[in-house]
Amino acid sequence: MTEQRNDKRISRWIKCFIVLYLCLMGVAAVHAANYVQRNAEVSTSKVLVCTSPNAYAFHSHYCRGLKRCTYDTVTMSRSQAVKRGYKACKICYK
Repeated sequence: MTEQRNDKRISRWIKCFIVLYLCLMGVAAVHAANYVQRNAEVSTSKVLVCTSPNAYAFHSHYCRGLKRCTYDTVTMSRSQAVKRGYKACKICYK
């Protein structure tokens, strides 16, 4: 009788493990799809640039790096910002 209970417990643990594994795989697939979509959007999206002569980065939003800008900010495409020599902000684009 005890042996049957142990078999049922082991069987239950195996089922739980399989369900957990499948859930985690589903979450990983969703994260991968979001990553691909986010990168596709980033390449065509608008970015913000500080007009300071010392500015070197473009931003996706008003992060703490852009908030320090005492000059005006302009909006342009990401490709324009890259052509002008700006790099991606290390805060916005982690």
